[in-house]
Amino acid sequence: MGHSHYDPAMHNRPAWNAGKMVGTKRPLTQKQIWAIRFFWTAKVVFAIEPFST
Repeated sequence: MGHSHYDPAMHNRPAWNAGKMVGTKRPLTQKQIWAIRFFWTAKVVFAIEPFST
């Protein structure tokens, strides 16, 4: 499922990942990890709270 080399529309189209970071990413910082934990827990508590009557 590729693109034809003979298709004129494909000659001027840039790659979908041109200019993006390719490869391995940096690990999350401790601040990012705690933000994820906080918002995930807040979301779970908010979702469960209306049913706890």
